[in-house]
Amino acid sequence: DTEMQAKRKRGGARWACTIAFFLSCITTPTLVRACTTILATPGSTVDGSTLNSHSNDGEGTVDPRLVRIAAADHEPNSLRDIFFAYEEHPSYIGYSRNVSEHI
Repeated sequence: DTEMQAKRKRGGARWACTIAFFLSCITTPTLVRACTTILATPGSTVDGSTLNSHSNDGEGTVDPRLVRIAAADHEPNSLRDIFFAYEEHPSYIGYSRNVSEHI
């Protein structure tokens, strides 16, 4: 009888965990909005290559372009200009960022 009660308790706990897992699966995607970025540096890969991956969970209003910005020396506490834009791709690309405006 005691063994049967222990089995029922374990079964009830499993059922509760299953329900909790199911509820978290169906509610989490609507509550959480995030992107995932993965970077592997040359020291962490076998062949010394750099790997970069990014999943974008934005709603189409982000700029998917990759831009190389040349290294530069800056004064301590110096700031970089930030530009606000209403456009579909909300970023400024231009000569002040060392990027041709005709990308």
